[in-house]
Formats: sequence, structure tokens, C-alpha cells
Amino acid sequence: MSGLPKVGKQKFIKKMLKDYNIIEEHYKPIILNFDRRDSIEDLISRLHSLGYSKNESLFENTNLIDTPMSTKINICRDLIYELRSCGEMLFILDNQFIFKNNGEASNWFIELIKGIKNKDNEIVFCVTSTTKFINRSKFFNNNEILYLSLNEFNKIDRKNYFERLLNIYDISLSKKDFDDLLDIFSGMPEQIRFSINLLLSKDLTITQCIENVIAYNKNSSQLLISEYENNTLAMQLLKLLSMGEFFSYSLIYTLFEDKQDEVKTT
Repeated sequence: MSGLPKVGKQKFIKKMLKDYNIIEEHYKPIILNFDRRDSIEDLISRLHSLGYSKNESLFENTNLIDTPMSTKINICRDLIYELRSCGEMLFILDNQFIFKNNGEASNWFIELIKGIKNKDNEIVFCVTSTTKFINRSKFFNNNEILYLSLNEFNKIDRKNYFERLLNIYDISLSKKDFDDLLDIFSGMPEQIRFSINLLLSKDLTITQCIENVIAYNKNSSQLLISEYENNTLAMQLLKLLSMGEFFSYSLIYTLFEDKQDEVKTT
């Protein structure tokens, strides 16, 4: 699953798995974080360190760096099988470890998935990523991978979620205060939860709450932009879109005529 940071990807997947009785209501999956500096050797090492492997001697006699990639992929797949056979569900939080900035998947990951024997179409493990996976139909059929992209809340979603949390926490707001807060929400669930925590504080006025949410929005935007500061094309697109105008895809492709393929994956 892909989507912006803090948009609720993990919660969405957990709810889906619970709804389909794949995991129990209060089950906590095993979560491993990886970024662009990590490799398949790091994945193997961390899977093994979880303590579910029955083949301890394999790692005592194996130098992963010198091991052929095909063997490493098989080792990784076996470790995931063992984890799943023990009733555990693995969540990989991917920051350009599996899915690169251009939207392509690592070759070893493609081979890992294609080698999984899954007669019942069971979910074996889950990956959440901030990068969209393009051209997936080129590598996988529908029985090999389930891909979802989770977008930020639209205006109706924001209103409904905000109202729901206000009701849960028994918070009363005037229509003006409600609308003022709703107007500064950008669609991130965490942002709305942050505003609820502020409203629960007895020491803050509604004006102070709004000021805090605006400051939170600014900090979140800076963190998001920092992820793309080394990507010149992405920064150019962000500057263009920040002008507040509506731009059609055709106009954007015209402006970046020599980089159309890159634009589609940015």
C-alpha cells in the first residue's frame, strides 16, 4: 500500500486484515522499518533475529554478502514462511528500500514475490510505502500482489471524521469554530486527531487551538518537502503546484516536455 506519510496506511491494513479474520482483533503485527540504505541482507538479518527460524546452522555457516542473490531470496522467503506458519503477520515500512523514488520495485523483491507458493491467495506479508508502485501489471498478476493507494481525506471525509471524533470525546463546538477548524485541515487524519487533543486541553482557547493546528500544518509540510529536496524535478513540480492554480496533466506534460516519463512517476 502506498500513500503520504501519516495518512493511516497501517491502520487501514490492520482493519482490513481484522475484517477478513486474517488477524485477531487485538493482534499486533511484527513491524520492521527499512530505508534506501538497507539491503536484502539487512532484511534477512532482522527476520532471523526475530527468533522464529528453525535453521540456526544456516546462518552460522553463511556469509550473506558472498551468497548468490537467488539463494538470498530463497532464504528471505523461507524466513517469511516460518514467520507466517507461527501465526505472525509481517509489516514492512518501506522508505525507498523496496519501492524506489521512480516507482520501480527492487528486482529481488519481484523475484521474492513471484516465488511465493500461495494456493489459497493468502496474504503472506504487508508493505506500506510512501512511493507509488508503477508498472506492477508488468511483473505481477492479480493473484501475486494486492496493491492499494491510500489518498488523504477529501473535504467530506475530513468533516465526517472530525464530527465522529468530536462525538466520541463529547466535545461541543459552535458552527463557526467547527468551520474555522475544518477550513485549515489538509486531509491528514493525524492532523485532525492533533486538533482533538488540543480541544481536550482546558488551558487553550479556540483561537489558540487554531494557531497550534496552523503551526502543526507548517511543520508537517516542511517535513514532507524535505523528503524531496534532493529531487530537482519533484521540487520544480511542488513549486508549480504551490502557486494555487489548477493545472491540467496536458499542461504539466507540455511544461516538462523532455521529462514526461519522470513526471508520471514523481
